[in-house]
Amino acid sequence: MYRTFEDVVARVAAVPRGYAVLGVTTFGLAAILHKLYTKRRAVRKLQKQGIPILPHSWLTGHLPILFEFYKDHPSDVNSIELEAWLIGNRKRFFPEATDPKDLPPVLYLDLWPVAADPLAFICDARLATQFLAPLPGVAGGVDRGPVMKVVLKPLTGGSDLASAEGEEWKMWRTRINPGFSSRNLTALVPEMIDEILVFAEGLEQMADSKGRSSDVDDGWGPVFQLWHRTSSLTADVIARALVDRRLHDQTTNRAGGAAVKAAMLDTMRIGKEQMTWSGWLSNLVSAGRKNASLLAKHHKDMDDFLDPAINSALGLSTRLPGTAPDDENNNTSGGGGGSGKTTIIQLLCSGTIPVDDNAFKFIQGTLKVMMFAGFDSTATAICWMFKELQDHPDSLAKLRAEHDRLFGAQEKEEDGHADNDTNQPPDCSTAATAKVLRKSPHLLNNLPYTAAVIKETLRLHMPIPVARQNHAASPTAHFQLVVDPASGQAYPTCGYAMFDGSAWIQRAPEYWGPRAGEFLPERWLVSVDDVGHPLHPTYSGPASDLYRPFALGPRQCIGRELAYTEMKLVAALVVRKFDLREAWEEWDKSRDHLDDKPKSTVRGQRLYATGQGAAQVKDDMPVQVRLARRTR
Repeated sequence: MYRTFEDVVARVAAVPRGYAVLGVTTFGLAAILHKLYTKRRAVRKLQKQGIPILPHSWLTGHLPILFEFYKDHPSDVNSIELEAWLIGNRKRFFPEATDPKDLPPVLYLDLWPVAADPLAFICDARLATQFLAPLPGVAGGVDRGPVMKVVLKPLTGGSDLASAEGEEWKMWRTRINPGFSSRNLTALVPEMIDEILVFAEGLEQMADSKGRSSDVDDGWGPVFQLWHRTSSLTADVIARALVDRRLHDQTTNRAGGAAVKAAMLDTMRIGKEQMTWSGWLSNLVSAGRKNASLLAKHHKDMDDFLDPAINSALGLSTRLPGTAPDDENNNTSGGGGGSGKTTIIQLLCSGTIPVDDNAFKFIQGTLKVMMFAGFDSTATAICWMFKELQDHPDSLAKLRAEHDRLFGAQEKEEDGHADNDTNQPPDCSTAATAKVLRKSPHLLNNLPYTAAVIKETLRLHMPIPVARQNHAASPTAHFQLVVDPASGQAYPTCGYAMFDGSAWIQRAPEYWGPRAGEFLPERWLVSVDDVGHPLHPTYSGPASDLYRPFALGPRQCIGRELAYTEMKLVAALVVRKFDLREAWEEWDKSRDHLDDKPKSTVRGQRLYATGQGAAQVKDDMPVQVRLARRTR
């Protein structure tokens, strides 16, 4: 019998090293085999319940399917493409299903140890809507799941609206909903215009002005990465919407942009690393101390920008330190400067709030999440809009013509050049259009083709995969959330990382017809009653089941209308004035990559969705810009 801990240590130390290594190795191998068996058995149980499963191996699970995907796709491709590819190839994986209706509406994917939990992809629009629908007695519907919380933890410490569940989530979400109402966004339009004018000035600087009248020079400026500029624009906009401060990310001389934005991007990079085995292992070995000093610096940069606004909104200070009432560079007007605008920080701090550390940290965390989400995905969507307009000159011409009709005469009046010569091309002055929209922001609602271009862009290019995860401790775990109405077959969700299949549903020929993969804004102008039109969806259910770029259900993206408004304003103020094109050859040349090695592509395109989590554009979309060359 061992009397002390020292006795135990002494006995262990006396064991020959070879036996010790053998024992540890045997124990580790047994643990791995047990884990392997547990993970593989979970999928085999589905088969016993009558649920069709993809070809599965006890040893490799579904890893061969993943390897097959990466044979035809770049290693940095976003998981959105895996979702669309897997569902689109169901027929090949289930050759026995002679009728498309016999294909399974949910696909389970066992990728352990690459993925800690099995994945599930919903392939049917009705089931996808059912999965995200409100649940009786459960505010917010199905959980976000632990993966999202792990990713956000370095940014917010787990105290934020996106990580909240149940009644806590409902209370805060209800409080800030008015900030994204159409009325409030209309009041924000003049401030969005301020930032988009800065964006347009930056594009003009990148255009080669010598090319305006030269027969030799085509006017294209140097290559630059468009996402860097669109993300600076959207960061400046979301800062004003959240805390009514000008960030000036578009004009700062600081390397990497404004400190708060650079800090957010790197903090999210650290969070996304936790989704990988290498990141998880290094964090475990360091006992959670990896990146501690770097994160502390990042949080100081973020808090220095956000905390004064929080203190002011909570009544803990009268104005922001270092900000004078007439200081344009750090404008803080509290109530939107009399514009009728209500900022998100005002709403978060309204009503009864205990002024304690927990409430303060929750407000901090929510602002950080909303600021990151508010610039990241919208910046990418704007890039894709420019890409589609570049690839479809007919659509570009129709969009410009719509703006000419709506703004043309008023722009000439604003510029003092009103005349009766309708044969001259419109001036397309960004400043003149801005004046018109400042006076009449409601005109944004009179741009049906522009709205169609934006919707079609988001249909083909999902901003972010929609994933949720039920787990045993979740209050929603007892719900059998996905039931096929045709067969009555129930598909379990608890313990699976569930993807709602939007990347496939929004492109599926079975719903959108044979031209589902084409960029056709005209499909959004077809009447819902014109069911015989070739561009009318063939789906018999609600149209909302098919179009879901910002998810559906209680937790759908709160900033979707802000994103639409930003994209409309960019189209109105920028697209008529500039031509923009991808510049891959120039980009390769700038990096000395002009060789015969094949370049990464998806569907034959150098530009594709990349990164983890929210989709980015490959290499931040290298482009060139010039002043538009148009004729009436």
